[in-house]
Amino acid sequence: MKQSKALFVVFIVGLLISQSFLIQLSSVQASTDKDGKYIQMDDLEEYEAMIWLDISKVTERSATVKFYTDYSSQISNRYKLFLDNELILVDSDFQEGSYSFRNLDPGTTYEVKFAAYDRNDKVIEEVSHSFSTWDEPTGDIVEIPDRNFYLSIVENLGIGDRSIRTSDMEKLSILDAGNRGIFDLTGIEYAQNLTFFNLPNNQIANIQPLESLTELKRLNLSGNELTTLDSLAHLKQLEHLSVVNHSTFAPRKM
Repeated sequence: MKQSKALFVVFIVGLLISQSFLIQLSSVQASTDKDGKYIQMDDLEEYEAMIWLDISKVTERSATVKFYTDYSSQISNRYKLFLDNELILVDSDFQEGSYSFRNLDPGTTYEVKFAAYDRNDKVIEEVSHSFSTWDEPTGDIVEIPDRNFYLSIVENLGIGDRSIRTSDMEKLSILDAGNRGIFDLTGIEYAQNLTFFNLPNNQIANIQPLESLTELKRLNLSGNELTTLDSLAHLKQLEHLSVVNHSTFAPRKM
């Protein structure tokens, strides 16, 4: 008898859950077209943003954008990317992607827009951001004799394989150059705005070029060939220093 009652309770709970599901489902169906093929998002009173657009690696002639969507193919089957209202890309088979704009004009402001469309080519949601390309690089050419270090810098700046000038180095605030076989830091002294420098597992013995980087706050030198840290004595903004394998300590303000 007790077992029968238990089964009856389970049945009632299951029935309530299924009814709740049907109610939720019917409310969604009320927002579909007459054929029930897609949801008209503009008919829903509230919904969270489901597309994102991020702009990164802007240079004087290029910019890379990353985009992402949470919409399913039943809701949106087409996405479009615009630059200054000019259609650049149409796609229907991705949830995230990236695109690099090339041959842009230096010192110019652009607007990029990413939009999701339904099956009737109606906008469901769109997001836009503006960015400005750098001015043409100025100043002297910076000599960086270590090829691996040079490649790390141009990759972090996103400028391609060209000469690096002092104005380029001044734009560096973060530099990630770990595990690159770097042995010579000559040229880094021009990165006067560098605040984060990640340089583990290279072949660095001489860190004298770092002594003028007065804005540096975080520095990782683990796994190199250091014999002294004297060149860091005047870096008064340095808050975190990592050296020798995984040994980490936070130096006092000097």
